[in-house]
Amino acid sequence: FGDLKRGEMARDTELGSNISKILKLGKQIPAELGYSVIKNAIRRSPNFISGYPISADEFDIMSQYCPIIGAIILDVDESALMGRFDNRRECPQCHEPGINGDVCNVHGVDMIRRQDTNLEELIVRRKLYQKRISPFLDFLSLKLIPILRIEVSGLTEADVPKLKNTY
Repeated sequence: FGDLKRGEMARDTELGSNISKILKLGKQIPAELGYSVIKNAIRRSPNFISGYPISADEFDIMSQYCPIIGAIILDVDESALMGRFDNRRECPQCHEPGINGDVCNVHGVDMIRRQDTNLEELIVRRKLYQKRISPFLDFLSLKLIPILRIEVSGLTEADVPKLKNTY
């Protein structure tokens, strides 16, 4: 979800502009706006959506348009999480994401460290995540939505396709 959101902002679409304004105010993106970000991705590849929904409101909006048959929680220990967060990169031209100094496959230039990957930002994101995810998991349990928890601290970005094929 985050990559899709950043893509909208980087392309300066109307949707991206609305998201930027909300985030600059330090507010949470409304569920309807969040679904607007992912609906095209759902049409292209309806199997996995990372990071959305994480609230009852987002679930209710999304489930109006497509069935949600389960949730996968990727558990990561704090030190691995900090390392991954610190290694986030993007293309300086198109702002597409990458990890560990890769070269952009579109522009052939070295990726640069994303500006939003500092310790303070990680702390803010973790607090928001913990504030939202616990009630959301309780909500899913009440809705009888299956939840699969997978420990992924030792996995790398290269392992993600294998993980998708396994589950």
